[in-house]
Order: sequence, then structure tokens, then C-alpha cells
Amino acid sequence: MTANQLGIDSDRAAAIDDLIAKQDIRDALMRYSRGIDLLDSDLVKSAYHPDAYDDHGTFKGNAYEFAEHVMVGL
Repeated sequence: MTANQLGIDSDRAAAIDDLIAKQDIRDALMRYSRGIDLLDSDLVKSAYHPDAYDDHGTFKGNAYEFAEHVMVGL
């Protein structure tokens, strides 16, 4: 449910929705970082959409494949 659906004025609703989106991005970044630190490919994958593309220089391809690939190098 968005802030606007809760009856909050549109400027405030937009600001709240923006903060929620930013927190969702931060959460994904933290899952990715923690997954790399713990060598947990499932946790790394949880930071991506299933059809995400990842370009890490030497690796270019599906993000889930990257999550498996990076574990070998680490």
C-alpha cells in the first residue's frame, strides 16, 4: 500500500514512497554485500531480480549466474 492510498497528501505521499524505495535499494545492497562476505550465493541472488543482467568487467551475463561464478573466485 502506498502512502497516497492511505489518504496522505500527494507531496508527502511522494516523499514517503521515495524513502521506501531508497530503503528497499539499501536493503538489496546490504544483502549483496553480506552475501559476498559470507560466500552465500543465495543471499547474493536475493539482491537481484531473476532476470537481472550483471556486468562485472570480466563477467557479463545473468546475475544469478554471476552469484555462482563469483563464489569460485572468492
